[in-house]
Amino acid sequence: MNKWLLIIASLSLFGSGVFVGGIIKSKKTSSVSRESKIGIRNSEQSYRLRDRAQGRVDLISEDRGVSLSKKCERVLADADFHKRKKAFGQMLEELTPENAPEYVEAVMASDLAGVDNSKEWEGVFQRWGKLDPKGALNFLEETDTSVWHSWAEGGARYHIFVGWAEQNAAEAMKFATEEGFVEKDQNIIAPIMSNWAQQDSSAATDFIFDQTDGKYRHHLGQITEIIARGQGTEALVAWQRDVKSRDPENQEYVNRVVSAHMRHLPVEQVVSWLTSEAVDDRGGVSINTASTAYRHVSSHYPSRGPEFLAELSQHKLSSQALNYLVHRELENSQSKLPEYLKERVDDSSLDTLRAIFESAKQSKR
Repeated sequence: MNKWLLIIASLSLFGSGVFVGGIIKSKKTSSVSRESKIGIRNSEQSYRLRDRAQGRVDLISEDRGVSLSKKCERVLADADFHKRKKAFGQMLEELTPENAPEYVEAVMASDLAGVDNSKEWEGVFQRWGKLDPKGALNFLEETDTSVWHSWAEGGARYHIFVGWAEQNAAEAMKFATEEGFVEKDQNIIAPIMSNWAQQDSSAATDFIFDQTDGKYRHHLGQITEIIARGQGTEALVAWQRDVKSRDPENQEYVNRVVSAHMRHLPVEQVVSWLTSEAVDDRGGVSINTASTAYRHVSSHYPSRGPEFLAELSQHKLSSQALNYLVHRELENSQSKLPEYLKERVDDSSLDTLRAIFESAKQSKR
């Protein structure tokens, strides 16, 4: 009897041990599984934090395995412009020449549904233009664009060249002119020229003067903007001298486009430039150039208008230009010149300006 009780007790303990062992094993397994899940969540959270720290938008785990068109659809459906811009900008980083047509299809589908996606459209083709401009242009040639909005194809082509020019403006210009794209759309010249001036202002200038018909001369103004902003006044004046030596017949135009960038300089420097670099064939300061410079100075800094005229009156070369500007100034009911002269009645250095002013007043009566 005791023997059987001992056997039963042993079996019971064994069974309990197995059962308990099973629970322990199960709990251990459950614990590992739970830790694993927590680890995954923490890992995803760290990725999100990292991406946010890098200024990136979290599209994120929901998009894993989701088609590109679905991602685009979800991003373009966001009514918040700033969120949509960031999210789509992140998507554009994943654009390749191979998947670019999918982006085009997704943006166009949203657009045809009545949503304005012009910025996203520009972004797609500009990015494609950076990566594979010829492939992007071939895509346009081979695609039936008759169902697109009237501006869509031209806008796409324009932004392909914008993207291309950002990478290599000289190459973009060569292709655009040789393959007839400029004849299709003159507007593509401006962004190419702007980028080319940033990359190599001398080469961009050479290109303009290499065109014997002079059809791109009006783009010289773009180059002055780039040089003035990126290289400074001294470089701009040096460029001006070079251009005037190449094109003596258009000195007036060159002077005027350069004068527009003198407005933030001290008045003394502007007038010094006028009397040294903007002298016309008759040996005097060009009236048109002086007028342009004065207009830019006085419109941005009204109180400096009289100072400009006072400084100009100290130079004999500028008498005709000064006379013209004073007469124009009297036509301005808000002119500060009368007050300026009244406050400096004892300043003999202003005698020339004062005499012209009084003469102009008499002639108006």
